[in-house]
Amino acid sequence: MKKIIAVLAATMMILSTAGCNSQKQPQTSTGPTITPIPTPEPTEEIKQKIQLSQILKMKETWTTLSYTQSDIRKKGTKDRIVLATSAKTEKGEIMWDDSQDWTLAVVTDNGVYNLYSEYISGRLYFEVNDYYLQGIETQAITLYIFDGAKREIRNYTFEDDGFVENILFTTDDVSTAGINNTFSSFPEYKLD
Repeated sequence: MKKIIAVLAATMMILSTAGCNSQKQPQTSTGPTITPIPTPEPTEEIKQKIQLSQILKMKETWTTLSYTQSDIRKKGTKDRIVLATSAKTEKGEIMWDDSQDWTLAVVTDNGVYNLYSEYISGRLYFEVNDYYLQGIETQAITLYIFDGAKREIRNYTFEDDGFVENILFTTDDVSTAGINNTFSSFPEYKLD
């Protein structure tokens, strides 16, 4: 065994010195070619301005799942921010269908801003947050959309005479065929 190792070492030494000459030899690679996976281009930010309306896009029979009051428009009055669904309730339980209508709205003394109004197979959740940008406090409503094959996070801020919607994240940017949720720690809605 020692003889084989010695012969291999001597052969390697001869081959390494035999290849040395004054001319440079072109380098060729026989290894695998690595092609980087292209990074998906982020969706161009689409801003939509939501104006005041006299029509609330929900019916009286709908279930209000969550609400809060906030001076989100900085007008000195508290507006009501409401999240509601067309899912009916029976004996205090929500009767979910495969899909239902959803509305997130800011209700004011002068009308309503229908921020989101869609028929989806999933759930919505929202938060009201204070952002501090260059020392200036700005309130925003953040909406989490958990649709059957898609997820989105949207922000709504009040500017001048309406709410501006910004899509912060969408799974459409990373998945061309949708997603399939296998687990979520978001709680189910319970009625008070």
